This record gives sequence, C-alpha cells and structure tokens, in this order.
Amino acid sequence: MKKILLTTLAITVLFSCKKEEEPISVTSPSTKGNVVLNAQFLVNGASYNSDSVYVDDFSNNYKISFSNVYLSQLNFEDGGVITPLPIQYVLLKPETSTYNLGSVEEGHYHNFNYGIGIDSATNHTDPNSYDLSSPLYPQSPNMHWTWNSGYIFYKIEGSIDTDSDGTFETTFAFHIGTDDLRRDGTFMFHDAIVAGATTTIDMKIDLGKFLTGIDLSIDNSTHTMNNMPLALRVANNATSAVTN
Repeated sequence: MKKILLTTLAITVLFSCKKEEEPISVTSPSTKGNVVLNAQFLVNGASYNSDSVYVDDFSNNYKISFSNVYLSQLNFEDGGVITPLPIQYVLLKPETSTYNLGSVEEGHYHNFNYGIGIDSATNHTDPNSYDLSSPLYPQSPNMHWTWNSGYIFYKIEGSIDTDSDGTFETTFAFHIGTDDLRRDGTFMFHDAIVAGATTTIDMKIDLGKFLTGIDLSIDNSTHTMNNMPLALRVANNATSAVTN
C-alpha cells in the first residue's frame, strides 16, 4: 500500500511541475501599418493610353507605345528623421497601378521621398544577382545596359506624325540613365500610419511632362550616352513629371 501511495504521489508531483513550467504564449499587437503606392500614368494631364494621340509643345501629334520608370530609396521623413520603407525599389508600369511597399511603425509622417532612377551603389550591380521577383532582376523589355553603364532609369517610346497627315511615321525613344541623371523627388504626405491598417500613397507619372520643351520632330532619340544634351533635358523635367 505504501508503495502505491508513493508512486501516485510522485506522478502527481511530476505532472504538477511540468504544468508550472509550461510557458504562457502572449501575442503582442502589431505596431505597424502597411503602405501601398497607387501610381497613375498620365500624358499632359490626361489618362495614358497607347492608342491616344497627344500634342507636344511644338504642335506635333504623337503616341506613346511603351514606358517604364524606376523609383528607388523610398522613405518617409518627419522632423528630419528618415524612415526607410521595406521595399526600396519599384519599377512603375502603366499596366500596374498598385505596389506594396511593406509595413512601417505607426505614427505621423510628413514627407514621402524617392529617387527617380537608381542610386549609384545599386546602379552598377549585376541584375542577375537579384531574386527573380525583384524589379532589379533582368526585365523584358530590357531596362539595363551593362554593369558599366547600369540601369535604364526610364524609357519613353512612341511615334510622331511630323506632317499632320494622320500617319505616325517617325519613331522616338528616350532611354535615360547614368548616375548623374538620377533625380530626387519629394512631396508632402502629411498623414498617419495606423497599426493594422493600410495607407495608400497616390502618385502621378505624367509622361508628357518629361517631354516639356522638346520638339519631337527634331529631338526624338537619346540612349543617354549617344545624346547627353537631350538626355539631360529630359532628366531635368523628371521632378515635375512625377508628383502626387
């Protein structure tokens, strides 16, 4: 009888100790909110469509058949404090309007900052070194020259009706890149990121504004290095072409 009682007591004590040692699982509420970029492509303030006819500053009718734009180093700023977004690079395309930028700590943020193009350190890396899902991975159509020249920051391609006869007989192509032609952009965000919620940043990419002051019947081609003066003019229009 004593042996039975002692055995029972030992089992009871053993299970009691195990219960006391089990950790209590506590799930802390998230303090982060998700950020989404909503990008809209325009041409001279009108919605972009590859079949639409637009007019440049010199009364030339033109169509845009293709455009991609790289943004980099995305961050929020408030009182001089910089908060980088988890997604640092996006390749904006007319056919895609929404881009997930990841989650940041809740709080108020005043400005949204971005680079139009790729920062120098990343610009000279090998696209094949990135994951297949990365916007820095090789694209089709190609958005990269070579390791030496780097990424094509943005492409705008199309055709021009130079004699107003309804036939768009002349092609144009603006392929802008190189470290010196990257431009910084910023606009007032002035909003709060709420934990557990999604906040949307609205952005407009006006392709017509990239071409401000350019006579497409004359200046209609640059791959940057072969026509740097024209590439510089396009790059200098970039900050007014990408806005909120």
